[in-house]
Amino acid sequence: MHIDYDSPRLVSKTVDFDGQTKDGKVFTITANWNDWDDWNATPDEISWKDREGTEEEVEEILTAFHLHMND
Repeated sequence: MHIDYDSPRLVSKTVDFDGQTKDGKVFTITANWNDWDDWNATPDEISWKDREGTEEEVEEILTAFHLHMND
């Protein structure tokens, strides 16, 4: 048997991105990437450090993330 450990192919990954809203709320986006759909994140994948964000802030964060990462 031979397994080629020297030439792996990346097909998906999960990455945390830290951020902060204009009014100082700290959050983390846990986003997923794969080679067929690009980057994806949902409202459930945003966690807040001290103060919860509003639905409008979550939508703004996700829109900005998807526009930047999938342009």
